[in-house]
Amino acid sequence: MPIDAKDKGHLLVVDDEPEVLRSIRRLFRKTYAVHTTASAEEALGIMETEPVDVVLSDQRMPETSGVELLGEIRRRFPLVLRLIITAYTDIDSVIAAVNDANIFRYIKKPWDPERLAAAVDDAFRVHDELVRRRDLLENLQERFGDLEVRVTEKTEKLLSANEALKAVYQERDALIRSLEEEIRTRKAMEARLRQAQKLEAIGTLAGGIAHDFNNLLYPIIGFTEMAMDDLPPGSPVKENLDEVLTAADRAANLVRQILHFSRQRSARPSPVDATRILEDVLALIRADDVPNIRIAREFEPDCGPVMIDPDHLHLVFMNLCANALQAMGKEGGTLAAACRETEFGPDDPRPPDLAPGRYLQIVVSDTGPGIGEDILEKIFDPYFTTRSLEGSSGLGLSVALGIIQKTGGAIEVAGEPGGGAAFRVYLPMAAEGRPASPDRAVRPFPRRK
Repeated sequence: MPIDAKDKGHLLVVDDEPEVLRSIRRLFRKTYAVHTTASAEEALGIMETEPVDVVLSDQRMPETSGVELLGEIRRRFPLVLRLIITAYTDIDSVIAAVNDANIFRYIKKPWDPERLAAAVDDAFRVHDELVRRRDLLENLQERFGDLEVRVTEKTEKLLSANEALKAVYQERDALIRSLEEEIRTRKAMEARLRQAQKLEAIGTLAGGIAHDFNNLLYPIIGFTEMAMDDLPPGSPVKENLDEVLTAADRAANLVRQILHFSRQRSARPSPVDATRILEDVLALIRADDVPNIRIAREFEPDCGPVMIDPDHLHLVFMNLCANALQAMGKEGGTLAAACRETEFGPDDPRPPDLAPGRYLQIVVSDTGPGIGEDILEKIFDPYFTTRSLEGSSGLGLSVALGIIQKTGGAIEVAGEPGGGAAFRVYLPMAAEGRPASPDRAVRPFPRRK
């Protein structure tokens, strides 16, 4: 029978042994209101009518197990603390009790009264804390029930204000972006102006020197050739004079590069088949039998002509390919060339100073050691070279840049250490006319040392 005790916690004991029920009642009757039953069904009935706080159940009962009963109590009364007492201590029972019924404590028979009392007292303390937290939560929900409404109202006002300010922020951001773009553009224009002024000054000086140097080469080459004609067959001096002519030829080629760089040679632009000229240059590489080099090409079919002096374009491709070969060195690698038509609209991203329109894009890349940031900044500077003076004049890329810019095109370079390098050239497409293909003197590529 239930004990009427308003201020005491309620303990429900379920066991099919009457002596166990009497023993537990005697142990806790002064501390708690104790309810006892031998039936699982009757235990659930008591749970429905009495404010039970803690349930202590035997595991072995005729009609069901303690784990099953406590699991059902857990589902119906989640705040009630559940303890199980049994003579069986196999690990499967423990796992089932903990997992299925979320048991607070597992007590082994024969139980020690003090340990049992301590376990039950702990269960009541935990139960009281759970009830306190539940009551606190309900109190908070009741006290602050209108908080969500007030927050919602404030949030709607803030959202409305945010929408009103969004246009202002967007206008501000657009103005900032416009100013930043204008600053970048101005800085780029100033850098290009300084570069142009530097190139013009160096070009003027270099052009004068080239003319004087060219005048000195004529008698060297002429008198050397006459001396060779006067030599008897098999003369050992002929080999020395051959070296003089070879050096003079390299000097003459350097003069031509300088004259191109200083723009003192008049250009004769005409519609040109750029892919054919690039094929000619690649054929020179094969004919020169450059070792350890694989050539890859990817040409879009039926590329239209570009408006440029064909000899100048040939020189551009020669310089780009020679630069790639020298970058790869003795180790060799892959020299790749690609051509395709592309078009830039007014709002499309494009290289600086490149107007909207149709262009032929030519890419010459290599698998060499790549280019560092410090080199990228000055790679087109005249007379700049990372190789020995004997192997390079430092004018090849400067000449290529000058020729391409004169056509209204652009050249970009990309690369990083260990990742090779790629030069991307944009040339304006010719409006009409048949491509020109004049004869050009074929000069071999410089040997890699």
